[in-house]
Amino acid sequence: MKSILQKKPRVALFLATNEAAGRSKLQGILHYVHSHTPWNIHLIENRMGEQKLGDLRAWGATGVIVARMPESVRTIARAWIPTIVMDSPTLYVNRLPKASFITCDSDAIGNAGADFLIKQGYKNFAYVADAEKWDWSVQRCRAFSARLRQSGYACKTYNSPSGRDESDWSRDQKQMVRWLLALPRPTAVLAARDDRARQLLETCQLANLNVPGDIAILGVDNEEIICENTSPTLSSIQPD
Repeated sequence: MKSILQKKPRVALFLATNEAAGRSKLQGILHYVHSHTPWNIHLIENRMGEQKLGDLRAWGATGVIVARMPESVRTIARAWIPTIVMDSPTLYVNRLPKASFITCDSDAIGNAGADFLIKQGYKNFAYVADAEKWDWSVQRCRAFSARLRQSGYACKTYNSPSGRDESDWSRDQKQMVRWLLALPRPTAVLAARDDRARQLLETCQLANLNVPGDIAILGVDNEEIICENTSPTLSSIQPD
């Protein structure tokens, strides 16, 4: 039995499954394992009371898959074993120079958002970037704006406050209110992800702006628990 267990790949999964994107990644990995070859897996989600893997080599890890958990880089880098990153390369590439990267097609998402909103008949457009300024958020904005320009439209962009205020939602929201009130009516807005779309909806309601009459909102990731439990419900792009 021992020799059989030792032949199985031992894979550490660092996945933030509190988001739909993370759960989809986990589902895909488990489907692959079920369909192809058995793995011994240890899933690390940063949940309360969760057992960690402080030393991957001591556990016998033969590989690592990581997504949306850049704080795990130190542990992974010490192990020096094959690593796949399903996340923003800029967060990992300096510490994990030999990792393989799988990235979301942010150009396709930005293009899809622009095409959808143009077809709805809107003439004014805007983009709300993620508060943490991830590179995928920036790229989605670039692609969205570029596709709009091709059709003869401009795009306004909202970025959160910089520095210490970046993580302070109360300050961010006050700035977002001022930005929203300055937009023409109606304006169609693409948010970087669904949680940002929810914040945008909340802020529109605070500013007495009608959704979708004054501000139409489109999110990304199809996070059903968010999109189906707002009033009004949110539309969202489902990444491949």
